[in-house]
Amino acid sequence: KEDGYEFLSDTDTEVMVHLIHQLRQQHTTLLAAVQAAVKQLEGAYGTVLFDKANQDEIIVARSGSPLVIGLGLGENFIASDQLALLPVTRSFIFLEEGDVARITRETVEIFDIN
Repeated sequence: KEDGYEFLSDTDTEVMVHLIHQLRQQHTTLLAAVQAAVKQLEGAYGTVLFDKANQDEIIVARSGSPLVIGLGLGENFIASDQLALLPVTRSFIFLEEGDVARITRETVEIFDIN
């Protein structure tokens, strides 16, 4: 609140989004802002984010909550459970604790922030 953000709920998600928004002003990419943010977070989360200025990529981060990436041809998917992706793919990457990933239609890059 001291940085001028108005909180409309008591959810951790809202706090996370405001933190990432604040850090995005200091970093050149959403990926860099998310990597900086997760180093400050405590507790469990599995989050998927995108920047409306660059809708060709999504950034995902995991701590305590499962996230799985489904690999397709010219498309990739993200879910909290592999079963949700079985109708569209049989190729998976299971994110590990502390992973942040950058996902586009064609690529997946995984970064360990630990």
